[in-house]
Amino acid sequence: MTVGFWIALFYGLQVVGLIIILLISLKKDKRVNQTDSKQVPPGFQATNEIIVDPVDQKKRQIYFNPTTGERFYKIIE
Repeated sequence: MTVGFWIALFYGLQVVGLIIILLISLKKDKRVNQTDSKQVPPGFQATNEIIVDPVDQKKRQIYFNPTTGERFYKIIE
């Protein structure tokens, strides 16, 4: 086996690993499928935090679920 084969194998495995990591992160990352809802899900409590999203410049009230630690962002008009 030549050196070229080993180099191609090395970089090929890097690309395959990167694709696998990307697919896993797309499946696991909840922000990808997050939709801005007007209704706060059950079990969430309002916090005193209000942020301005740097991407869309909308104000959001932050809610917190003490059971799961999950946060919910509600758009404030």
